Amino acid sequence: MNTTQRTPASRVPRLVWYALALLAAFALGALWQYAGARRGEAALGTAQSALAEARLEATLASAVIEVQRGNYERGRQLASYFFTGLQRHLATAPPEAAALRPLYAQRDNVITVLSRNDPASAGLLSRALTDFRAAIQPGSGANVPAAPG
Repeated sequence: MNTTQRTPASRVPRLVWYALALLAAFALGALWQYAGARRGEAALGTAQSALAEARLEATLASAVIEVQRGNYERGRQLASYFFTGLQRHLATAPPEAAALRPLYAQRDNVITVLSRNDPASAGLLSRALTDFRAAIQPGSGANVPAAPG
């Protein structure tokens, strides 16, 4: 009978192969997790941008409502919060947000008109809200005035 007995020296290559297979499985799993994390990070960035835009829209809409009620000082404060938030958003937003820059350029005029308690400021803020909605939702028809009726 010829029985081959394995010596400790002959076991070393098998252990090396097991270690390499384990290392390869770990590396594959790490790459899989990394790719998933990158997709999640991109989705998070998109969600955060959409949330920031929704908050800005709500703030500007609140300013419009306050001015329509005749509460110009509260409307001015909300408009100021809107423009401060818009400035922050533009600093971190993707290049597609460049459509919001002309709206930000109206900041001084809007704040000045509101500080004078000018009734025309309601229309100015309403137009700014319409322009903001059109910029964040292109093709939504937000810039088309509603039909009277």
